[in-house]
This record gives sequence, structure tokens and C-alpha cells, in this order.
Amino acid sequence: MPELTLLALREQIASTANNCWFVQFVEEIERTPITTTFRLYTIRTGLFVQVFWGARSKTLSLVLIESEQRIFAVDLHRGQWHLHPFGAADDHTFLPEGMGDNPVKRFMEMVEAILVENDLL
Repeated sequence: MPELTLLALREQIASTANNCWFVQFVEEIERTPITTTFRLYTIRTGLFVQVFWGARSKTLSLVLIESEQRIFAVDLHRGQWHLHPFGAADDHTFLPEGMGDNPVKRFMEMVEAILVENDLL
């Protein structure tokens, strides 16, 4: 994956959200000099995706949240991707293949499959 910047992340989020049928809107909910958090609200209340970016640490967290609890996530921390699987979100599985050049798009594709397969919408 090429170097991710806040600008590139914003572009990935906007582009992906515009093409996700289940996303209603996106909000930047927090910004500090070194971190930014976005929320992608779905068509169901209480179910959303949160994206956290740590500019200094190069940490990226992509999290599906239902009723204020993480139910699925993918994180980039210290250069390594790992997965918190649906149904076992406290577990960690390394993803040596990573998430490609557009991790937001890839994550939202995974989220869509989970939402449809588990009738969460």
C-alpha cells in the first residue's frame, strides 16, 4: 500500500461512501493535530463504521459497530494488518496480504457481505 495521508484517506472515504448503498452520510467526528476519526452512518440506527487515522503512528482502524460494540474490524498497526472477525471481534488474525491500495473500499466490501449474510439491515 502506498503511503496513506489524511487527504488520501478522506478521498477514499468519500468515494467509497458514495458507492455504498447502505451508507447514509459521513461525518468527521473528531480531529486533533495527529488523529482524525470519521463515522459512516448506515441506513440502520445504531449501526455504523468508524474510521480512525493516527498520522504520527500511521495507525488505521476500520470498525463496524452495532449498539456501541465492535462487531468486526480491520486494523493497521506498526505496519501490520490484522482482522477482528465477525462473531469473534476480540480475536486477532494477521492479514499478511494486507488490504490493498484502497483499504476503506476493501473494508466496506467486507462489511457489505457481513450485513447481507447476517441480515443486519
